[in-house]
Parts: sequence; structure tokens; C-alpha cells
Amino acid sequence: MSRDRAASSSDVERARELSRKLGPTLTPAVEPASSAPSPYIRFDAARFAGSVVAPAGAAPARSAVVIPALPPSEDWASLLAWVRLACSALEVFLIDGRGLLVASSGDISKERAESMGARLVLAFEQADRMEESASQSRSIVIDFGDVVLTGIRIPLPEGGTLVVGIAGKELPQNEARAEVERVLTRRARG
Repeated sequence: MSRDRAASSSDVERARELSRKLGPTLTPAVEPASSAPSPYIRFDAARFAGSVVAPAGAAPARSAVVIPALPPSEDWASLLAWVRLACSALEVFLIDGRGLLVASSGDISKERAESMGARLVLAFEQADRMEESASQSRSIVIDFGDVVLTGIRIPLPEGGTLVVGIAGKELPQNEARAEVERVLTRRARG
């Protein structure tokens, strides 16, 4: 094949001319459909329209939050049983500002609740030192791998705080955590 050395590599007209000359001799990129059945199943994307697919490695979607009705009695034991249901928790406990157990719900011993609670109280104190503002941290999450411990600080009207500890397989959903904080704050205010 002879080459015209005068033609530049950016000559669009020359490229079109060569493309027309070479076009009919190229084999088509797509084979014509045959009538033989295919061993593969056809993927019909229209069937999946509107489906949400999480990226690889993403956590599965959590179901909608269903917060149970408050118990008829608003004593601490009943409220903590409600918190356990609302947050799908294994154990829930309420600690005063000194780390002493006020109430609990679930299969948790007094010793374990006070041990975890005292550490949550200290963790809140440490968190408060991290922030330069006068505000206090409201919640803390500690992920132990198989158990997630969430601490929520409940202000008392006379000063000081209570700390509710929520231990479960998952972090409580934001809506449930916010409702727990609202209900227990209302109860602490009397």
C-alpha cells in the first residue's frame, strides 16, 4: 500500500476517505442473532428498575424504625424495658453521675452494669475535655466488635446527669436514640 507522505496525521478528510475505503471489508463487530437457543439466561434490566443495590462491602439496609408505645407505668425499670425494645438492645442500664446503678433491663448483673456505667461516666468526662466549647457531649458509642455500647447522657433538673447504657449487636438507629433521649429526659425532670 502506498502512502502519501504529504498527508498529515490530523487530516480529517483523508481519514474519512480511508475509513470509507476500508469500511466494507471489515467484519461486523456483532454477529447476527442466531435462532439457536442460548445456554445463558437473558438479564432483563427492566425487571430490576427501581431496585436499590448497595455497593460491595456496604452494610445491609436497616429496616424502618418502629418505636413501641410507652409503658403505662413510667418507673425506671419499665422505661428501660421499653428502651430495650425501641433500640433492639440486649441490655440497658441507668447509672447516676457517680457510676452507681439506678435500674437495668436485660440479662445484666449489677456488677457489670456498674463497671460499664462507671467507664461511660469517665468517657463522657474525657469527651467533654476534648471540646473547647462549654457544651457537653450528649452521647458516646463504643464498638467492641460483637457488642456496641451506646451511652446517652440525661440531664437532671437539679444539675448533674444520669447515663443510660444501651448494649446491643447494632448501634441504635438515630430515630430510636433521639426518642429514648427525649422520653428519659422528660422522666428525669419529673
